[in-house]
Amino acid sequence: MIPEQQIQDIITSILRREGGNVDDPLDNGGETHFGITIPFAGTYGIQWPPTLQEARDGYRRMLAETHLEDIPDAATLALVADSAVNHGEGRAIKWLQTALMILPKEVDGDIGSHTMMAMNHILDWPRVYNDILTQRIKFYGAIVHNDPTQSRFIQGWLARACEFLT
Repeated sequence: MIPEQQIQDIITSILRREGGNVDDPLDNGGETHFGITIPFAGTYGIQWPPTLQEARDGYRRMLAETHLEDIPDAATLALVADSAVNHGEGRAIKWLQTALMILPKEVDGDIGSHTMMAMNHILDWPRVYNDILTQRIKFYGAIVHNDPTQSRFIQGWLARACEFLT
């Protein structure tokens, strides 16, 4: 289990990357406050718009309720948590499950017994980490390929992903 201070440090890093209020009408992600969207706020019981402390508490709740906090490798937890904020919890967990080599029929975006068992047997966390980061970067490319209007964001997205290069 990752110590609480490390989890708080991960949340602090997410908040740094997200910044304050962002409401670019050309961003398909919609308006955010500290990375919190209206749907995320509703899911985790956060008032809209959230304060910085409410955003911090919401991210902590998300890590607990989705069981992301159960990822035993701190670097992988940081990457998956940041991916969950940027791309949605389900997608980030599917990337984790794929990297864990869980059977495709069990890749469901939820950390359940199959995912927990797989995490408990991983000896090569750097491989899992790199696989997730690769999936994330490819996803950014797919966004732009499918909607070229989003290309104006690619530099920032890739800079964010590059923070996770080891």
